[in-house]
Amino acid sequence: MLIYAVSFTSALLIPPEHEGFGVLDLMWIVIVSDYVLKLATVLLKTVIALMPHSFMHYQNRGKYFLVVEMGSQLYRCLAPIQPWLSYLLDGYTGPPKVLGVFFSAAYMVCKGPDIVTKMKCFQGAIIKFINSVVKIC
Repeated sequence: MLIYAVSFTSALLIPPEHEGFGVLDLMWIVIVSDYVLKLATVLLKTVIALMPHSFMHYQNRGKYFLVVEMGSQLYRCLAPIQPWLSYLLDGYTGPPKVLGVFFSAAYMVCKGPDIVTKMKCFQGAIIKFINSVVKIC
């Protein structure tokens, strides 16, 4: 039950309070939180698809879907950072702590370009959405 609570808080970008978790726990947290975020995205897209025509025109739904999808991808890209950094930085004590810091820095260097790409895609989706709203009004 503790693992489910940790994975839920991890999906909300809240650092896990459980200390000393292993690699399998880390993988479980990352996989389950990603799955929960995917399901939340599908649920949100379903709500958008089920809205009546009088509330949201069919032609504009694509813009909403684009914003939801790009936001979801950005959030899913950011969600595993906290558990990984917590594992890498808290997993080592004493002199090997330098190794944990090195691994954390390497992780962030590898993750950085992906985050920047997702942020640019999300920014483009927001700009397309705002431009379509301005043209309608």
